[in-house]
Amino acid sequence: MKNNTQLFRKVGPASHRKAKAPVPTEATEVRETSAAQAALTNAPLHKARLGRLNLTVWMREDKHGTVRFSINLARSYKTEEGYRETSSLDQGDLVSAITLLTEAQAVLPPVLSQP
Repeated sequence: MKNNTQLFRKVGPASHRKAKAPVPTEATEVRETSAAQAALTNAPLHKARLGRLNLTVWMREDKHGTVRFSINLARSYKTEEGYRETSSLDQGDLVSAITLLTEAQAVLPPVLSQP
């Protein structure tokens, strides 16, 4: 088995690489909707943006009346046609993703253990 230094190839001298932008640690844009309003208007319960990542929390009720929550995490990127979103994250997105998902967990009600 190769040691870890052999698994990664060197891209070139550090002077040729782009400097990485500092990773923000707080969401730059947060929108919250009350649970009652979200249920009536089909609006997301919570939206947040951090850097190029967007987080959306949806509240829905299934056919048995049980309330469920869905969490969407997407990365924005620019193409010649305009901005797009993908669910694929780059390694540099992990800190922002953790921050946003932690925020989503704080918005959601505590999970009750099922008997």
